[in-house]
Amino acid sequence: MNRSTSEVELGIQSEVNKELKKLLVASVGSDLQYQFERMAREKAQLSVDYDNVVQQHADLSEEVERLSIQCDVWRSKFLGSRTQVSQLIDLRNAIYQQFGKAQEAIGDMMQERVPIRKEMVETYRLLDQLVKALRWGKPQPLQQAANPRNMKELVQANHRLVSAVSAQLLGNIKPMNSANQETVESGIGLTNAEAAAAQVLNMSFDLQLPSPETTPVGKMSGRFHPQHKYEEVTVNCCNRCKGEIKVV
Repeated sequence: MNRSTSEVELGIQSEVNKELKKLLVASVGSDLQYQFERMAREKAQLSVDYDNVVQQHADLSEEVERLSIQCDVWRSKFLGSRTQVSQLIDLRNAIYQQFGKAQEAIGDMMQERVPIRKEMVETYRLLDQLVKALRWGKPQPLQQAANPRNMKELVQANHRLVSAVSAQLLGNIKPMNSANQETVESGIGLTNAEAAAAQVLNMSFDLQLPSPETTPVGKMSGRFHPQHKYEEVTVNCCNRCKGEIKVV
């Protein structure tokens, strides 16, 4: 009786253990499945986040590349403008130098004309007195010539007075022929101030600046931009370069 009862209880206990084992396995399996599903969701989210980060990095790289290209373009323009500024400074210095020489030549000519003016005025005074003396007792012209106001009028007045004296003393004489006049004129050279002024006038002076296309600029930056086609980038090269330019 006891043995039979024990066997029955043992069988019941075994069934209970089997059920408990099934429940435990089911519980553990359910927990593992939940953990797996959670990890799968986290992995999917991490994958999405990773793709977003990669896209942001690509966008930033493209923006950095674009800014780098613009920096190179503006650097090339700056170097070209700096070269033109240097050329303008050299041109300004050359203009100042030539202006100084011209100013000095004009000053020398003005100083040289001071004694000439005095001599011409004295010559005019003497010739005027000589003409009046030669016409003493003769009818005087009704209209007296006005006094000269500048060197040009003074030269004309002296020539007029000399002609009057020549007519009074020598009568009508033949004018100098062109050959003799050229001989006399060729023998009269320039004064020092006139020679300096002529030298300034004969100086060759080029005011032309090279165009921006032919102005050499500094070297481009050594950075390589793989995402750019280099369609509008200024590349430094000499004027002897021919053919297509390729960036490698």
